[in-house]
Amino acid sequence: MQTSRFKVVAVHFALSAALLGALLLIMVFFWYPSGLFGIAGGWQGLQILAPIDLVLGPLLTLMFYRAGKKGAFRDLAMIGCVQIAALSYGMHAVYSQRPVALVFAEGAFVAMTPGDAQEANAKLLSKDYQPIDPSTLSQARPAVVVARPVPREEMGSYTASLFNDMPELAFRSDRFEPVSDHIELLTNAAIGETVDSEAGVIAVLPLKTKYGKGELRLNLESQQINALKLRNDSTKPATAALNKP
Repeated sequence: MQTSRFKVVAVHFALSAALLGALLLIMVFFWYPSGLFGIAGGWQGLQILAPIDLVLGPLLTLMFYRAGKKGAFRDLAMIGCVQIAALSYGMHAVYSQRPVALVFAEGAFVAMTPGDAQEANAKLLSKDYQPIDPSTLSQARPAVVVARPVPREEMGSYTASLFNDMPELAFRSDRFEPVSDHIELLTNAAIGETVDSEAGVIAVLPLKTKYGKGELRLNLESQQINALKLRNDSTKPATAALNKP
């Protein structure tokens, strides 16, 4: 009994949708956890993966599969290989843009990607500075750290270093320090008032990503985080978010 082309396409689409669902779970819970999916590139990554997975494969099947055609199974295998290759490339692109650390610097948290870290650390090593792995300073996922502020008397030399191919403060891993060393700094930078709950002191702080500005709900003691939605007006207070369970 021969299987119709449209039935094969439907099955292919269903399998592709199941695969995309699995990838989405990986992105939400492992690559972009704690609410970072919608603010730090996860949604943009899904827009790359969805067309590849849901459109490319089934469309190729629709175009080239013919019921009863000699070598139909071979054609389906080749289509699967093309889809997997394209999907692997898309997954690599999405994975490489995930935040590996949230760094507080100059009044806001900044999402640092693997590419940011690699480029900045190469510059530091070229200047004989020793990079620090942020994961050694924080048990949060991604790591939550503070870049030691530049004293006022050193601002001139810091500014000059930027013109001398040194990384910005948010990517200066040689200056990374634990959140616990800078509670007062973070409290003063909080948007609105901090809340002293049973779980610990919770503050909402500005968050910058390559995809816009948002807010980060941070427990200053446990470092538990929750990235809040993107917002266009960075001056709006977020005190209402503090009261959310």
